[in-house]
Amino acid sequence: MYWSPSTIVPRIANSMTINRFDEIKRFLHFNDNALLPNRESPHYDKLYKARPLLDYIRKVCLSLRNTEHQAIDEQMIPTKSRNPVRQYLPNKPSKWGIKVWARCGVNGLLFDFEIYTGKANAHHSAFGIGGDVVLKLCNTLPTSATNYKLYFDNYFSSIPLLIQLRQLNLWTVCTIRKNRTKGCDKFLEKETALKKRGRGSIDWRVEENSNVLVLRWMDSGVVQLASNYLNADLGEQCDRYNAEKKERVKVDCPKIVQVYNKHMGGVDLHDMLVSLYRVTLKTRKWYLHLFFYTLNVMVVNAWILHRDQEKRLKTSKKKRYTVLKFVTEVADCFLSVGKTVSQNKRKRSFTPVEDIRHDEIGHWPIYLSNQQKCRLCMDLRKEKVGRTMVKCSKCDVNLCLTHDRNCFYDYHIN
Repeated sequence: MYWSPSTIVPRIANSMTINRFDEIKRFLHFNDNALLPNRESPHYDKLYKARPLLDYIRKVCLSLRNTEHQAIDEQMIPTKSRNPVRQYLPNKPSKWGIKVWARCGVNGLLFDFEIYTGKANAHHSAFGIGGDVVLKLCNTLPTSATNYKLYFDNYFSSIPLLIQLRQLNLWTVCTIRKNRTKGCDKFLEKETALKKRGRGSIDWRVEENSNVLVLRWMDSGVVQLASNYLNADLGEQCDRYNAEKKERVKVDCPKIVQVYNKHMGGVDLHDMLVSLYRVTLKTRKWYLHLFFYTLNVMVVNAWILHRDQEKRLKTSKKKRYTVLKFVTEVADCFLSVGKTVSQNKRKRSFTPVEDIRHDEIGHWPIYLSNQQKCRLCMDLRKEKVGRTMVKCSKCDVNLCLTHDRNCFYDYHIN
């Protein structure tokens, strides 16, 4: 549809022909199919076709500077295409797709991930599949620091896992199921008793040898959490709606609940940012969906790092990049950087991206029929804005080019 006369998108259609696009899609491979191991081979890998790409992107993510608070959760790459690792999760918004285990910071920055290939290929231990995922994703954390705090839900958690993480100097807060409390459920107050005591009631126990806390808190329902470093102290009271009084009331809330709610949503935040402008394409080649996933991950990670830099530089909120603006400028750079004016036919009506402005290729001065204001003089807010009859052929920006002022040179170099 990008090339169709009725729905044409000139920016794409002028960059390459549809035949060129089809050829790239046809020959896009990431591994040598001739060396694919047999299914009976111990070296058989379901993700062989995309393994070099996944390893490279994971290496880039691991090079990022880790933050103190991190969450571990699952993601879904939505696709119904036939592939060896497709999963069906009826309770998820995207029911069909490829499951990904991810470790993210509170701001959504993805530090590590692993594609789930099925129970048969998972390592089984006393911690279960979920516990093994947590330990594997934690193995890539730097060992020099000892203040990392992890958050995950009851799919992954168990008392032995929390004890193991404490031995690794990894501090944890998680929700936990009744059947994984290692007998602690028998000593905690029953749910019916907590409901009688009312909303905000708490009961807790601490394992004597490992100091692992298991806590029950009555909200609209019973919430059960565990931690290997927090206690059962109360935090700030939270607002809840009381149906009988028909008003909002203050309810006691443990600090462990507030800490968990504050730091648990990193993976969901990353998922949300990816879903805003997801790169996707219908294809029978299932490994291309992994390629699109890596593109989405890297763009979102880059935007988060760019946003953090803007905050450090105290850039005003009006001038900060939105996700859409960042994604479009990344695409614009790929289509324009390093090309001459004949290769880049787009007519611009706004300031070009910095990478295009400074690529030093195809920027030729051309004369105008009428004088126009100089863009650089306006950007620098000079008292006397120069008027010129010269503009850049590639940037489509009017610039002074006289004996006294060479804004053309300054604009493309500085």
